[in-house]
Formats: sequence, C-alpha cells, structure tokens
Amino acid sequence: SIFLKKGLRDDENLGHFIKECRSSVESLLALTHHGDIGDIQKLIGTLSFHDFYTFDHSINVSIYSMAFFKAINPNAERKKLISLGLGSLFHDLGKIKVPTDLINKADKLSEEEFKLIKKHPEEGHNIFLDHFNRNVKDLEVDAIKRIILEHHENFDGSGYPFGLVGEEIHFYARIVAIADFFDAVTTKRSYHKAMSPQVAIDLMKKTAGKKIDPKLFELFKKAINLVGTKEKEHLELE
Repeated sequence: SIFLKKGLRDDENLGHFIKECRSSVESLLALTHHGDIGDIQKLIGTLSFHDFYTFDHSINVSIYSMAFFKAINPNAERKKLISLGLGSLFHDLGKIKVPTDLINKADKLSEEEFKLIKKHPEEGHNIFLDHFNRNVKDLEVDAIKRIILEHHENFDGSGYPFGLVGEEIHFYARIVAIADFFDAVTTKRSYHKAMSPQVAIDLMKKTAGKKIDPKLFELFKKAINLVGTKEKEHLELE
C-alpha cells in the first residue's frame, strides 16, 4: 500500500485517511477500465515506461486526491470522484515530453531547463486532447483538462502557465496541487530526502495562501489527522 511504502503502517493517526484510500483505490481501478476511454491503458503504460518515478508519483497523487475529496465530501458523486481521479492520475502526463535526466536531475535546474519543465502542463493537456477529444458519458472531461493545465497555478497568482489567482483555479486542480506537494516532499528523490508527514505539513503551512489554497490546506490537515506528532525539524523555503 502507499502508506506501507512510506513507513506509516503503525501511525494510528492516519487511520481515517487510510480507510478513505481503500475505496479510492477501488475507484481508481474502475476508471482504468472505463468502457468509453479505451486509450487510458496506453497512456498509463507510456508514462510508466518513460519515467517510473513520475508514474508512481501520479498514482499516489490520484489516491491522495480522491481520499481527500471523499473525506471532505463523503457523499461525493462517482462521476466527480472518477473525474478527479483521472485528472490527478494524468496531471504530469506532459512530462512524457521531458527528458528523464532532467526530471531526475539532482542539481538545481538552469533557467532554460526550468522553462522546459514548465511546459509540461500544456504538453499534457495536448496529449490528453489527442486521445480524448470528445465528451464521455459520466465523466467531467473539461475538469480533467483543467487539472492537467492548472495543477501548478499558485493561489497568489505566481504559478504557471496562466498566472491564475485563488478561485480562478479549478477546485479539483487546487486539491491536486495539495496532494502533489504532499507526495513530492514525503517521497525520497535524487535531490532530497523523504520528509515525515508532520514535517511536510509544517512546510506546506508556510506556503498556504501563496502556493496552495489555505482553506483547503486546513481541511487536508484535518483529513490526514496528524495532530499529536511530536517530531520537529528546521525547514527553510527557497
């Protein structure tokens, strides 16, 4: 499981969130066999073969996003849950167009390299359009497109590719931005160690209202129920 992999098996404070994840995993599996979107397996396979970290990260973000959505909206319609799950699964689809040595570069990116990385939301949107350029029954296709395009928009307008502000950013994209941030910093990468969940939450708190939606972040904190973790660590934002 995603939590076992991250060493969270014995953390009773995460019990509620883990329960939410079980049904979310079932929904994620169901959407990969959706009758009207037969190219989904091909896209998932392409992402997996290009860069396994991005694939693994995308699965995690999808599970976190759906679990969080169900935690704050227990009676969520299946259509909304599936659309959020698919959009978050494909949020980094555009990284198929980015060389893997750049995705996993341990050193700081140059300005030109960062410009290339910043193209991935639009690249992902274009790839998605190539495969799903039609309306699909029981799926919010426009919302999926906006998740892919807007997951790097910052709440204060400093993000990309459009510089959207606050609620101009799609609600699902704001959820995915939080899940994306949390998984990125709690997973070991070539350029940083994995943070504990509590340290990750402390770091994310510093960006609330700037990078991420502050109200949604407060709900996310409650959803994963990390209150009581005593671990502390000095963190600096670049």
